[in-house]
Amino acid sequence: MQVCASSFPDTCGFQKTALYSCSGEGTTPSTPTNCTFGCIYTSPDNQCKVDCSAQVSSATAQINSIIQAMTSNTPRNTATTAAFPPFINLLNDIMTNLTSAREDSKTLKLIMGSIEASVNSSQRVFNSIGGTFPVTDASLLIYLNKSLQDLQPLVRTIVSCSGTSGADCVGANQLYKSHVVSALARRLALGSSSSLLQVETDLKTISADIDNILATGQTSKLASSGQALNRLIGKTMGDTTKYGDISNYLVLVYESAKEALRCNGYDTSLFGDECSRYAYRLSGVLLDFIPFIRTNINLIPIVGTLISSALNTELTRLEAASRINALNVTCEIASMLNATLTLINATAPTGTNLIRDYLNRVFSLTLVPPECGCQGQARCSGLFKITRMVTNSLLSSLGDLGFFGSSLRDALTPLLNTLLNDLNAGALLAMQASYAALTAIKINLQPMWGWSTISGPFQAMLDLLQRTIECLQANP
Repeated sequence: MQVCASSFPDTCGFQKTALYSCSGEGTTPSTPTNCTFGCIYTSPDNQCKVDCSAQVSSATAQINSIIQAMTSNTPRNTATTAAFPPFINLLNDIMTNLTSAREDSKTLKLIMGSIEASVNSSQRVFNSIGGTFPVTDASLLIYLNKSLQDLQPLVRTIVSCSGTSGADCVGANQLYKSHVVSALARRLALGSSSSLLQVETDLKTISADIDNILATGQTSKLASSGQALNRLIGKTMGDTTKYGDISNYLVLVYESAKEALRCNGYDTSLFGDECSRYAYRLSGVLLDFIPFIRTNINLIPIVGTLISSALNTELTRLEAASRINALNVTCEIASMLNATLTLINATAPTGTNLIRDYLNRVFSLTLVPPECGCQGQARCSGLFKITRMVTNSLLSSLGDLGFFGSSLRDALTPLLNTLLNDLNAGALLAMQASYAALTAIKINLQPMWGWSTISGPFQAMLDLLQRTIECLQANP
């Protein structure tokens, strides 16, 4: 029988990868020592082979349980349908390679660096996409994330057993490319509207730039590709009638591309750090939201048509500014979108509202962290602007009341002008005083001619002023 020299004591001085003939226990091989049978596996090139089959069995059993959990839960909802298949494909490839090489330590040594990197990348990507799933998936995500974490030390035991050194990014690259393929397939399934075809064109351009970076190391488009992908994600998040759930797939492309770039040694902060992710996704939201709200402005009850021009002007200004430097207007955009949602909730607190639905879908993007420059009164800037718009529209409505509305106009105009000055100054105490004065005078205004015309906008203004005051109190 051929016995691997690693079975013998180091004092024998045998070449550890050499094979020695041994006819039985106690017999003497070419160098005098007792023969033992600790390692009897041989590889095709007639070299010694370490038996890592037990470690491989433990890892493949864990991989199989993850695959089964993901497979059975893929149809669960649109988020799981988008996310799980590429992970399943990669894990299946890993398990196939491990199984075929379980008794060939030389092959394991060659592949385990790649497999370890692939498992680590999968866990990082999976951990980064948790926010794309509904809260009802929380326990499933915790289980799968923990399962991937538990797989990592099992893979490391094979690495240790096989003597692997070094790693590559084959798995990380594969996961990214698989998510691109999945996103393009989803676009096809959603239909061939001009909007979806443009998404496909944009995604192909972005992925071609990323592929070129990975293939050539040329990083001139590293930042621009990340910015473009984040803009595309933001653009497709709000209007599910137009874009379906394609944004879920694009988020997966972004996170897996970022991991592939990280694995390959690129500075992923250039591709997209936390602040730029918020900035460019919000910039993308405006690309779609501006025409959306322009078409549906009548869905803002009472004051929608009154402020439509001012609202469109401000949103258009912010979108243009974001094209110059999205990071400079991140908080302004977030605050403006939040203020528009506040206006909807104030004027249409119940029932279905397409604008509310849209803004709720992008709401997570408005939660810009303080470290990205969104703190203090900056968080309230949108409410200041919306309240000013409604106040100015109210002044305009008073002017339209004519002769019979003079009493109402004379009573309200000074108070509204004072409020505008308070809003421009950002003075909390002065705004509280204006709120108290306007609330107190309301009962005296009700008998006056023209009150029924302006009562709705007046109440909307009061509600917005109250929200502005509350925002300032919460963000000193």
